[in-house]
Amino acid sequence: MIVLSYELMEKSGLRYVLDMLGTCSPYGAQRKRRLRVYDRASRAELVDELYNVRRIVEYMGEHDCSGLERLLMGLKDIRRSVEALGSLALSDVELFELKRFFLQLERIAPEYAQLDEACELRGMHIASYPEALRILDPEGQRAPTFMVSSRYSERLTAIRREKRDIEERIRSADGGEREQLMLERTRIAACEDEEQANVRRGLCERLLPYARDVLLTIDSLGRLDFTLGRARLARAHGCCAPELTDARVAFEGMTHPQVAHALEQRSKAFTPIDVSVDRGVTVITGANMGGKSVALNSIALNVLCVHCGIFPFARSAAVPLFDGLHMISEDAQDASRGLSSFGAEMLQLDGAVSQLREGELALLLIDELARGTNPDEGASIVRGVVAMLRAEAAVTVLATHYDDVACLADAHYQVKGMAQADLAELRRRIQLQRTASIELIEECMDYGIARVDGNNGVPKDAVEICELLGINEKIMRSIKNFVDKRR
Repeated sequence: MIVLSYELMEKSGLRYVLDMLGTCSPYGAQRKRRLRVYDRASRAELVDELYNVRRIVEYMGEHDCSGLERLLMGLKDIRRSVEALGSLALSDVELFELKRFFLQLERIAPEYAQLDEACELRGMHIASYPEALRILDPEGQRAPTFMVSSRYSERLTAIRREKRDIEERIRSADGGEREQLMLERTRIAACEDEEQANVRRGLCERLLPYARDVLLTIDSLGRLDFTLGRARLARAHGCCAPELTDARVAFEGMTHPQVAHALEQRSKAFTPIDVSVDRGVTVITGANMGGKSVALNSIALNVLCVHCGIFPFARSAAVPLFDGLHMISEDAQDASRGLSSFGAEMLQLDGAVSQLREGELALLLIDELARGTNPDEGASIVRGVVAMLRAEAAVTVLATHYDDVACLADAHYQVKGMAQADLAELRRRIQLQRTASIELIEECMDYGIARVDGNNGVPKDAVEICELLGINEKIMRSIKNFVDKRR
């Protein structure tokens, strides 16, 4: 199964998505903290989760859910108090919190019923508990307070009457009489405390039969809250309801919100990605311009979102339930421990391959393997890895800038780069704004990917970029001389 390690959540951007996903109650917040990763064994439960999100997304298109969300904000975490009912020793404060919960539930239940009637939600049951509330509110005042009422016990009524009489006599007494009355009041107060403890124990006994159902309701409240949060996120970012497949991974208009936000800070826009991969190896080639890594991270993030019941950031999505997901790339932490980037990558690859099992399906995302070795040896290593992985029970997407790798793969995508750029117009603009040359080149760069023939070579945009930047003619002449020899 997929384990949401800190590294995987950070690398993929799932941590960023969870930070965007707001919840209203402590129960919804716990659902988010203890994020569940669904697998093939729990496919039916995931289908219900995705159904609930979709129905609420549709509902939010015509209805305002803010009233229900505000009511959820008023909930306090009472799970420990409910679980402690069996001890028969809840305090006044804990009984007060239970009463407040039942009062709030009276307001939530009809709002939820209206939502449920329209959406026909699955796996949730939220109703009020008037009988349980009556136990804590015998006067029926619905006040958000609690005290051990004299109505709970005739003995407590008599003790409190006697206590009031003594306190009245204390006000007018003096000397030895006052001292004697004070001692008597202490004795009566102890009796009152004892009887109040008996009453609280009796209240716990009467509430105990509701404990299991209340805990189930709390679970439904958390599920509802988390579902509302996922629906809000989906509406805000144009996310889609995914199709669950057997092996094929396909996205249209896929984005990565963390990268998109970083680009927005620089007044740039994210280029949506269309990609379809299946069992075997898909290679993404292109010069070192960032498009390949962004594509891999976007696939990882959106596949993880589906596994967690979160709508993916795409116009359409088809995703299988994987038994494992591995992101293999250079890791700065390994360098700090004394491992070379190449050694760290190969250990990651070895660990991922050793976990592949017959009958299971894993997703391997490999970013620029062997970039830290000499080019000839590195290209041979990557070609060997591609040839080996084609025979494994996995969906592998490998990004590389090495030539003669894609021809060994099952599918080949290429970063579009500057293929469609008007170079003559770009040169003219750079001549007019020399100090903005890098920004102008970035504007013309297409970071999207397109499916191409496996024999297509890696784009050679680097030399073109050097020329556009106006690099010294002597340097360019030498560069071109060696480039032409390699060709």
